[in-house]
Amino acid sequence: MYINKKKGSSVMTLPFVVIISLAVILIFGIFTVNIVLPFIWYQKLQLSSYKYMYIIEKYGYLKKDEKNLLLEELVDKGFDKKEITIISPDSPVGYGNIIEFSIKYNYKQKLPSWKGSLKMITRNIPINVNKVIISKV
Repeated sequence: MYINKKKGSSVMTLPFVVIISLAVILIFGIFTVNIVLPFIWYQKLQLSSYKYMYIIEKYGYLKKDEKNLLLEELVDKGFDKKEITIISPDSPVGYGNIIEFSIKYNYKQKLPSWKGSLKMITRNIPINVNKVIISKV
């Protein structure tokens, strides 16, 4: 077995190994964060929907003011106002009737791409929270 006795070879290879490993960690970190983000946005939508679901259940519909409050709450949480759609009844629904309530958000996910050169691509991911409740009015 031949052992290389040249001194300084590790000094030359160490920076390359460190740079390559940092690049790999950075790329996997970006992918991991970008893959997990839609689930975080979904959880934010879900938490807001619970609060307003009880309002709809109690009154039989979502008033215009409450719909605007929900929209403002979502904007405060970081959602883009133009991408939010709220579907709920505009007039009271009778006792025992089924009410469908949903919040839809079009999330723009940015991921790195290697097609020819390294660049960021945008992909639209629809996030939907649907609730079905029974009116208590």
